[in-house]
Amino acid sequence: MSRTLAGALAMADYLLPARFRDGRQVVRVADAHVLLSGHAPRVVAGWAQWSEADKQRLGALLGTRHRGEALLHHVERTVYNVFHTPDADDPLPALYALGYHERGRAFEVLPAHGQDPSDVAERLLAPAKPRRLLRVASGSGWSAPTSRGRVQLTFPDEQGMYRPPQVVTAPAVELVVDADELSWQSRDTDQDMQGPAFREKQIALLLRGTIGGGQRPLEPIVMPPGRTHLLSAPPGVGKNVFGRGLAIQQAGLDRTTVLVVSDNGDVYGEASTLQQELRAAGVKETATPFIAPNSRYKFALRSAAKLEGTGVPLAQASASIAFLVNNSAYGCAAQAQLEGRDAFEGGREPCTVAASDAFGQPERALCPYVSSCGKFSHVEAATTARIIVTTHACFQSGMIKVPVEVDGEVRNSISVREFLLRLASYVVVDEVDAYQSRGFGECGELELASRSRPTTVLRRIRDSLHQAPPRLAVAVRRPLTRAVFLAEQLLDLVAGEEVCTEVAQAQALARGQDPRRTRQVLQDRKRWYQPHQWDRHLLENLIGADPEAAATAEQSDCLQALLPRVATRPGDRPSGAVLPDRLRPVPGVLERMLTIDEGGEWQLASFKDELREIVSAALPAFCAAEDGADRAPAESTVPAQRGLDRPEPVQALTRTEVTAGVLHALMMKTWLTAIVHTMFTLTDRAG
Repeated sequence: MSRTLAGALAMADYLLPARFRDGRQVVRVADAHVLLSGHAPRVVAGWAQWSEADKQRLGALLGTRHRGEALLHHVERTVYNVFHTPDADDPLPALYALGYHERGRAFEVLPAHGQDPSDVAERLLAPAKPRRLLRVASGSGWSAPTSRGRVQLTFPDEQGMYRPPQVVTAPAVELVVDADELSWQSRDTDQDMQGPAFREKQIALLLRGTIGGGQRPLEPIVMPPGRTHLLSAPPGVGKNVFGRGLAIQQAGLDRTTVLVVSDNGDVYGEASTLQQELRAAGVKETATPFIAPNSRYKFALRSAAKLEGTGVPLAQASASIAFLVNNSAYGCAAQAQLEGRDAFEGGREPCTVAASDAFGQPERALCPYVSSCGKFSHVEAATTARIIVTTHACFQSGMIKVPVEVDGEVRNSISVREFLLRLASYVVVDEVDAYQSRGFGECGELELASRSRPTTVLRRIRDSLHQAPPRLAVAVRRPLTRAVFLAEQLLDLVAGEEVCTEVAQAQALARGQDPRRTRQVLQDRKRWYQPHQWDRHLLENLIGADPEAAATAEQSDCLQALLPRVATRPGDRPSGAVLPDRLRPVPGVLERMLTIDEGGEWQLASFKDELREIVSAALPAFCAAEDGADRAPAESTVPAQRGLDRPEPVQALTRTEVTAGVLHALMMKTWLTAIVHTMFTLTDRAG
């Protein structure tokens, strides 16, 4: 079905600028892909002027999108295939005609519907049929999985009732940060809270050092909705205090805020503090913790275990421990039917069961105890709270696996992220670097080369290529062979220290030191390697960019022009004329380094020697030297390095050391860029 693609084209038809070819209006498939990619708020210039209905429509579009439809080449091929292998149920051929296309990819379509495209999009994105609410299980004949197989469950005969929590999507509103209002509010909170008064002072300090540019902000700061706003400040200056104060202020305006913190302990700590600060500020709203249902069980046990060895019964626990236990513990009545190893794992009790006597697809039903067990009490509490505190992990990948009513439509499951984003007017993310790190860590990995596992994905594709259609095999064999060579060759060269992954490693080798004993190198090796991470080092030490200023457009073009053809798309490669004479041989040497040469033995040493001579002669910090002596310049622009184990400055880097760092940074950037470019080419050819 091409319903989603047709809806995206219809939305692009009336929301994005009109396109014309030969006097006829066309809709570009690339414009529809912008909407399908989810990046419209960032890249569409008129996003702020879109109506709320259109933004809701875009959300519905993204909710029905398949994962592959986020890739442009996939969308172009799919649209082309829809017109050449039409299906009676596909609405796309009935609404649009195929326009400009080439090599199995559609780039434009022609509107043929003769209707208002907004009406077309509304019909296409409307739910095909209403979802049916899971019925509540009753009686016998139900089963659920455990670690030892399926077990039989019996429930009361009377039919239970389940009222799903109701979510109404909050409208998009501007966030107004008013220093005066926050100051008055924090002063009232300080007066009514026990302990030292610090909130007003910390919020004023934070606003003065960030938004105010060193002075108290005189005018309110207005932040438009739909965009991410970064607040960067050192530890200990009150970012958490500011986040809580902002959430309390918005709660007083009947607006919901979600605070996203690092772990479950922080969730309960912030929620408890917010409850007290809400009362102190005179705001009659609530704050609630929200953690994944499956993690509540273990968190409740850890919280109760704090009393172990104290002799204090749980009923007499301190207020802080009582808050943790009361807001995390729950009881599963279905668990009481099982014993020993047949019991459900704590925290993973099934909240839906299946008919055990069904033929074919068994009916699923809701556990009748869901309404009273307390496992999903956070979900119900979140629908009425004005401040919701959750974790990075729960916000990114959590799921609510019980029915929820969203804007009048019943959803039998929903992601935590969508659930909270619909409730909230604002989301405040604490420790955003850790938030991003976790997101990257949860992403899928594609292993291209390995010294311990020989059956990598590229080798499996290569060994199975004889099973592919001849046309596809011919199209992908060249980039596939190049990808295998680049990935495995780089891995071998790095393992043999022929190519250094870190600048400090290369400089240590140039000094004759063992890089394995360099503490900086050991720290650097904990990170991911990305093609652009050496850009700043190359811009300053090879191109001549000012270390204290951003690189100019001309300097950035010079850096991009250093890459050989095998590492860049033709449209992304500036002309070699932008390079100074001393650097013009570099792309050719790198091209030979990355090319599979079948005419003779591939020798990296000769390529490195040639490239080293070019780089050494082109270093801006040493070009003024009259001779080639291996010494630091009188006024070197290379900053002196500080040892990690001693604060005193050390001697400035020599020409040999700077050349080594630049040489290996250039090789790593080029090699990784070539691998990325080749993989894009391979996926593009494979479709």
